[in-house]
Amino acid sequence: MKISIKNQEVCENCMNRTCAFVDVRIKEQFYSLRTETTVCPTGVLESETKPASFGRDCVHCALCSMNCHANNLEVTDDGQSLDLSGLSEFQINAIALSYLDQIVEFAANTNRNRSMNFDGFMQTRAGEACFVEVDYGNDSLECCRRLVGDFITYEGNIGPIRKGVMITREYPREGSRDVFNVIEKLSSFPTTKDCEIYFCTFDTLLQIALNSDTIDWKLSDLFYNPNVEDLVTYLDRIENHKKQDDQDDFVVLNTPEIPVSERFTRFLPLYDIAIACGALVDEGIQSLGNNDVDMEGWIDVSDYGFKPNEQMFIVHAKGESMLPKIHPGDLCVFELYGALGNAGSREGQIVLARQHGKDNDYNCQYTIKLYHSEKNPRTGSNIKIELRPLNQDPQYKVIDVEEEDGEVRIIATLKRVLNKV
Repeated sequence: MKISIKNQEVCENCMNRTCAFVDVRIKEQFYSLRTETTVCPTGVLESETKPASFGRDCVHCALCSMNCHANNLEVTDDGQSLDLSGLSEFQINAIALSYLDQIVEFAANTNRNRSMNFDGFMQTRAGEACFVEVDYGNDSLECCRRLVGDFITYEGNIGPIRKGVMITREYPREGSRDVFNVIEKLSSFPTTKDCEIYFCTFDTLLQIALNSDTIDWKLSDLFYNPNVEDLVTYLDRIENHKKQDDQDDFVVLNTPEIPVSERFTRFLPLYDIAIACGALVDEGIQSLGNNDVDMEGWIDVSDYGFKPNEQMFIVHAKGESMLPKIHPGDLCVFELYGALGNAGSREGQIVLARQHGKDNDYNCQYTIKLYHSEKNPRTGSNIKIELRPLNQDPQYKVIDVEEEDGEVRIIATLKRVLNKV
């Protein structure tokens, strides 16, 4: 991969600097981990003056492009594999977990201060918990040994964890003493027979992170499981997902063109955000899909890796407060909060909310923001709620909510960003 600046003037005038930070945060879901989110592991973007180009110290990991709020960094596939050989173990671990943090519900770099035995931990939105072991030296047998140790020795508050993924420079090859034989034998031991071990390389992980527009991945979607499919099939599947994401245009169909049986099973309704939320607040979810509510049409979502239902709808994204995750013109699939038993924790999720006052992006009282709450450690009740923009430009403000009342309401949670139109 090669990274280049699209418009030098945009970089020179930028006050945001989301392309250059190293952010150490507390992630509460798993032992209140201190996890490092790395955007520029080599520090080439950390100087006060913006570089005219990316020099020899840049490893072209593309994390900066994923976090540029102005979408001003271009990634070009030059056919070369990612070369991290000059980086430290800690930098390499941070890159791997930063990629994962782009594409799953929760990922933490647990080894930044040697506080855990494993390199990382991740959890999908579906609740799949998984250990992560990283080895840029390609020692898959050692990674497998460490994962088995993680499975057996971990005693935590979320129950046993029986899934793990190893991130290496290359996929392991078959041989007389290869890791595949070890994995096959693990199924015959009582303590490991239910364990699942997956594989991924830095290059594949980078490809997924660059092209992913959802955090609804399952482990079996993301990673290579040699017990289920061969490597060629897996890589073809990842490449086909990339091609699907490269298709920019959606056909918006009118209601008479959509059979009733395919509404909310193949097609989802597209609305202006104020119209959709107003109908939901006033009339409930039954109003969506109703001809009395002014919709823009229906979008075919059958090829985008999730199962639609009657609690879902699509709205246009506007403004730049949620860059780099959501761009102006993106189509955002939301699911009504509390529907289908999904009224669990909203921590770290992007939500559609009704707020106090008017949102500058949408020119109405509805907004799309990242939900964050702080809880009383004794009672578990919320003591602080914030609706946060992803864009770190000072013009985009955090919305403080002391408690959810009649004026502030979480309406829906983001399921997927389909595309820009």
